Amino acid sequence: MNQPSATQMVQSLLSQEQALLTELGTLVDRERSTRQNLERVRAAIEGIRIGQQLAAEAVEAAKASEASPQEPSDPEATPED
Repeated sequence: MNQPSATQMVQSLLSQEQALLTELGTLVDRERSTRQNLERVRAAIEGIRIGQQLAAEAVEAAKASEASPQEPSDPEATPED
């Protein structure tokens, strides 16, 4: 059986190293992009939650103002006879 020479082995290993470094670079770029997308999605979710909370508070405030009796705008004003 013919074994590869030391030079051939080094060349093969260098080629493998280059391929792995290229793959690693691609994965790093994909991770960065994925993290950015994740941040955007989380910000959108938080925005929706805040919007829902504000809407619920507005509904509660409207219900409370409808349920309470209307106060005169000027408490010192006397009704006209």
